[in-house]
Amino acid sequence: MDALCGCGIIKTGIAPAGMGIVESHGGMLDIGQPYADRVDLDDYVCDPLARSKQEMAWEGNRFRISKQQLLEEGLIPPDRVEQLTSRYDQAEGYKKDVASVGDSKSIAQRANEINDYVDLVEVYLPRENLIVTLPWEPGEGGGSKPLVEAEFQGPEGGPFHLLGFAFVPDNPIPIASASIWYDMHMMANEIARKIKRQAARAKRVLAYEGRGYEDAQTIENAEDDETVRVDHIDAMKEFERGGVTDDSYKFMGWCRQQFSEIAG
Repeated sequence: MDALCGCGIIKTGIAPAGMGIVESHGGMLDIGQPYADRVDLDDYVCDPLARSKQEMAWEGNRFRISKQQLLEEGLIPPDRVEQLTSRYDQAEGYKKDVASVGDSKSIAQRANEINDYVDLVEVYLPRENLIVTLPWEPGEGGGSKPLVEAEFQGPEGGPFHLLGFAFVPDNPIPIASASIWYDMHMMANEIARKIKRQAARAKRVLAYEGRGYEDAQTIENAEDDETVRVDHIDAMKEFERGGVTDDSYKFMGWCRQQFSEIAG
């Protein structure tokens, strides 16, 4: 789903001793434990000047972890752990947005007060073959000095893998496939709604003249395949109105075909 709507990112590896803060789905990894974690595009960071993944001087991901876990791990001095902050501690604009709900504190900020979470960034440096852990806000509470440095032990391409279906030259991040066929999707959806309205408007009624009133009632009350007697059969006529047109079905079929071709 990430690759269809943006870029699919996965972080893989094996947690060795002394590699730094290796955190998977909210928990620390044991030594030798393999991991393959989804990385949200909002948490992914990379070299903005790189024209391809091979040119990247660095790439990494932001993750959340509690101060208690960091203290138990013992890789970062306690005084530096206490200086670390969360993204919600820094986002003044975010605080103003949530204030309109009726409280100056968001749900995330309240959760931080309970569990005391902080945000870190783990950066992979391919040329130096290092994994560096940094505060999310360099120069703020945690300072700009790396918290942990460790040699990367893994494949040459690094721990991050990108999945996409529409790459363009000189851009390491693929185009969202959904953006390519979005217009066709909206058009097909509009035609489908039109077909629904046409089907809802479809009517079949029995019209009759005044002299055919009793005959119409007789036919209305008759069971399926029942034989009835009428006196003025020429005073009644069945009419159909509305309904789905053949052209609507044909155009909907064309939309489906074009959507399939564009989407691959």
